Amino acid sequence: MKIAIYRNRTKEDSAAIFDRITLAIDKEGASWYEVTDETSLAPSTDCFIVIGGDGTILTKSPLAYLVGVPVWAVNAGTLGFLAESPLGLEQKVARLVSGDYRLLNRGVIAVSCEGHLFEGINDVCVSRGAAMQTLHISVNAVGHQIYDYRGDGMVVATPTGSTGYSLSAGGPVLSPEAEALILTPVCPHSFGVRPVVLKEDSLVKVRADCLSDGVVTVDGIAVHSFQQSIEFTVTKSNRSARFICLEEVDFFQKLEDKLNSHRKVR
Repeated sequence: MKIAIYRNRTKEDSAAIFDRITLAIDKEGASWYEVTDETSLAPSTDCFIVIGGDGTILTKSPLAYLVGVPVWAVNAGTLGFLAESPLGLEQKVARLVSGDYRLLNRGVIAVSCEGHLFEGINDVCVSRGAAMQTLHISVNAVGHQIYDYRGDGMVVATPTGSTGYSLSAGGPVLSPEAEALILTPVCPHSFGVRPVVLKEDSLVKVRADCLSDGVVTVDGIAVHSFQQSIEFTVTKSNRSARFICLEEVDFFQKLEDKLNSHRKVR
């Protein structure tokens, strides 16, 4: 088995986790190599291990799903909705090498913007730029105009992304196995504008107009800045991101644990 490993070196625990994983891989007789910010996956790679938080996983997982390689994410960050705990790493690596795991297919969105195609696991967002001025947002899907409002922006999220920016903006939480797209307005200047859930193969057309500037981001990365107006479409990609699961943790229990762990004790 040939395993690629990337670690976010800014994370305090990543070095220790990396050492434990590589020692365990050597013990199991598999081969491994390290991926850096300047390199990509080598041919015939069987698995890609990403050590870091959700941001690291979102940034690096395209290296794998674009070539059909499954990802095992190990948490060295804070929330870690996409990652598994570093507890019991040696036993988990043994199961990984032996193929004793299940795969979770996470939906990927395709975003067409200004002649360019972008893909993401979490979401695409259009938001205002540096100027403190609202955007005029218009959204069409399934043959209807769904939104026409002023506000700070719009998020189109996958079920995986439902625990990200969409959640902070008041969107619903969906199980990662759900087949859907979530439309979540960001700070709409209206009482009647609320999130909507669509079928995952819906074609969503978004237009944003402003008096100054704005930005389109995919999985938190700015892909296009604009002046005055922008149009883009969102739909399901033909790809999916395969994540290796070595833990049997109920998603909604994990959700409660992760979010409640940040409550302040008074």
